[in-house]
Amino acid sequence: MLSDWQTGMAAGGGWNALFWSNHDQPRAVSRFLDDGQYRDQSAKLLALVEFGLQGTPYIYQGEEIAMKNANFTTVDQYQDAESINAYQQMLSDGIDEALAIKILQQKLRENCRIPMQWDQTAHHGFTTGTPWLMPVEHDDYSVAAKIHEPNSVFAFYQELVRMRKLMPVLIEGDYQLFEPEDEAVYTYQRHLDTETIRVMANFTGQTQVRSIPHVKDVLMDNYEQPQFDGQQITLRPYEAIMMRV
Repeated sequence: MLSDWQTGMAAGGGWNALFWSNHDQPRAVSRFLDDGQYRDQSAKLLALVEFGLQGTPYIYQGEEIAMKNANFTTVDQYQDAESINAYQQMLSDGIDEALAIKILQQKLRENCRIPMQWDQTAHHGFTTGTPWLMPVEHDDYSVAAKIHEPNSVFAFYQELVRMRKLMPVLIEGDYQLFEPEDEAVYTYQRHLDTETIRVMANFTGQTQVRSIPHVKDVLMDNYEQPQFDGQQITLRPYEAIMMRV
């Protein structure tokens, strides 16, 4: 889908709006990847893939600190009529209550409507009153907790923003998809004049080994050290890398 939009918009002289989440969708880090053990890597993967594409990136509030789904555990914790009606419909259709709650936890838009997590105080510093929604479990991810961490998701976004301002290839470069049948690793390339940038992202929790061309240098990676072996790269769970080739 991402590739269809990249190639289709380019063919028509258009410009993409790049986003993973909005107020009507669950959190992408919970929807597509791992918001537990690999939470930071997953959030950074989504950022790197998005910022490497052609178009204007949108950061939905909380993505920059890896906010995850609300994961409400009972229907009483939901406020949205859509959520409550969907739950009642599932029960009417014979779906078990526990499974219905699990489906709500993954699919409903209220997952991304909990207050922005500014700090570690009550209601995450969003208000001194009672917010419309609050997650059941207190999350230790907040702006105050992450803004000064050098390896945080927040810092990763800051570096990507800086990079896009300095690299014309990420704005104007042609887009090319590699291995379209690969359901584990999304690989694409941007090219402008003499510069070529390749992005590889492992969307699975398993290690993946892939062939690569000669790498001039690594621009961004969501792990400490990329694992190269000649003309191959070993991508760890939810690893994403951007490199000059």
